[in-house]
Amino acid sequence: MFSCISTVPGEGVLSSLQGIPGIFKIEISAYYYERMNKKELQYQRTLDAIRKAMDEIVSSEGFDNLTIRDLCKRAGVTHGAFYNYFSSKDDLYTDRLRRLSSRFYEQYEKELKNLHSRDALKKYFDEFVLFIETRSVPMLVAVEKNLISRPLEEEDSLWGTKRVLRDIIHKGVEEGEIKSPLSESDIFEYLQTLCSGISKRFCITNGKSLPNSSLKSEIFRWIDSLYQ
Repeated sequence: MFSCISTVPGEGVLSSLQGIPGIFKIEISAYYYERMNKKELQYQRTLDAIRKAMDEIVSSEGFDNLTIRDLCKRAGVTHGAFYNYFSSKDDLYTDRLRRLSSRFYEQYEKELKNLHSRDALKKYFDEFVLFIETRSVPMLVAVEKNLISRPLEEEDSLWGTKRVLRDIIHKGVEEGEIKSPLSESDIFEYLQTLCSGISKRFCITNGKSLPNSSLKSEIFRWIDSLYQ
């Protein structure tokens, strides 16, 4: 029996192979790494299956109608397997919000971070509306309800759009681009309230209301006013 106690994957196995002929040492270590990789791959596949099933159910039926039983059936996993990953429905939905937040930040890093803050704010608004437009109403209702139930600090950390908006405004102020006498927090609260209203109105009207060109022009004019 080989001792595998180590903080580095495989280190315990390799250190225990001293004195074993080279060809056998290679075969044993290769077998270990193959087993380890298969296990990690299976872990990720199961996690992806659970997440995919969750996204599909929430998008079509809403979060309130999601049950662990239906989710496991759709994902093709057992209840025991589900609870190896998540402790509850709420834990699963928190994971969903963190994934969305991560995507927003990735997009910010790629497309918005290096823009002038005025251009970044306008593109942010366009991307936010596109995000709303391309999501199902049940999914957005689930997001809104889930965030409302959380403390404000936790909501900020989970919802990526708010974090990106704060960063754009902060950059504009720090680099002297924004000339408005309004504070960072006032600018953020105005734009965030506007975006939140757009999302909520989209849900209330069952996906039939989005900003028209006139409203969008007014929003962009207000953004321009921050730089005068």
